[in-house]
Amino acid sequence: TAEAAARYEEALSLAREIGDNTIVAVTLLNLAMVAVIGNAPGKAAEALLESLAIADRTGDRLAGQSALDVCTSEAALCGEYAQAARFHGMAHSQLQQSGMQRDPADSAFLAPWIDLAKRELDQASFDAAAAAGARRQDTEAVAEARRWLERD
Repeated sequence: TAEAAARYEEALSLAREIGDNTIVAVTLLNLAMVAVIGNAPGKAAEALLESLAIADRTGDRLAGQSALDVCTSEAALCGEYAQAARFHGMAHSQLQQSGMQRDPADSAFLAPWIDLAKRELDQASFDAAAAAGARRQDTEAVAEARRWLERD
């Protein structure tokens, strides 16, 4: 994961240099995923907050939805399984509303974290938390994610 993080940091620097906010947001999401894989939730939160800010400024719904997916994994990593289910519900709802589909690589990254949350919660609790998240409007979902990421 250290090598991947180094390469993403290089890509991030180049994206910032050319001023491409879309690439910056995607690279930040990839850095957050690497941080989750490397058990470094603080680094993931920092990248996610910046990615959410870019999504807000640019109106990039895919970046916002993807950030919610990574929030799902970070919440599960932190042992906050009901929050992971809520974030999953938020992201899933946004995908359904937009007609977008999750990238297969992102699905593969996310699956074990969702499975962990489902194992740690009973099915009814997971489903209830996911349904509560799905009822959030896009702006409410992003605001909740931001509050959660800033909690420390």
